[in-house]
Amino acid sequence: MTPLRYGLLAVLFTTSVSAQPVDPQIRVRILSRENPTEVRVEADAGPVRILLDDVEAGTLLPGEHASLSRSGDAVRARITGRDLSARTVRLDGPSVRLRAGRVDRHYPGDLAARVAAGRLELVNHAPLDLYVASVVQSEFGFESPEGAKAQAILARTYALRRIGTHATYDLDDNTSAQVYKGSGVTRDVSLRAALDTRGEVLTYRGDLADAYYFSSSGGHTADNDLVWNGAPVPYLRGVPDPYDDVAPDH
Repeated sequence: MTPLRYGLLAVLFTTSVSAQPVDPQIRVRILSRENPTEVRVEADAGPVRILLDDVEAGTLLPGEHASLSRSGDAVRARITGRDLSARTVRLDGPSVRLRAGRVDRHYPGDLAARVAAGRLELVNHAPLDLYVASVVQSEFGFESPEGAKAQAILARTYALRRIGTHATYDLDDNTSAQVYKGSGVTRDVSLRAALDTRGEVLTYRGDLADAYYFSSSGGHTADNDLVWNGAPVPYLRGVPDPYDDVAPDH
């Protein structure tokens, strides 16, 4: 996440999302910084359908795997002895295990692969609650239930505000947005925080708020217009942060 957070003023309200689907998904571009040239994907919690340019081409059963790599402007898929190619490869199932170099992670929901700007683009279509639980664990990580709930509301608000930001994904899995490492890192406290706050977001005058937070403020946050271009935002005013001196990177 961007290394900034602001004091949440009384003008910010916690409300429930009413215009979203019952089980919305968030599209997360994964491993863009790692930039893998090939990934191995396994069926994790159940059968995974394989779709090549939206046409079903087979099914991976638990324990079976497929290898995805870039081949020109297409994705090359090696699946159970077959060598296939398509503009877009989608693995549709409850969960997949992805391995690339030192990365070994489990992702809930679907995985889509395409070639963009000469690179293999991987996008996890994750259920929102499971995405939030993973972000809470990665960005907060403490055993405080109430702190985890506060982080869950921030993470959900931040994600929903960025739906549609890009044509093929909503946000990245690193500190340019929110750190997301899939479902394998989730713990009881982070999952409970996501479920207990399901549908809750921060709003300002009826719109989703910009919910920024940081790893360390240095003791004081800054006004948004001093950090980024744009007009001053009433709830993004700099405030003292007397609690930051215990942060590891203060």
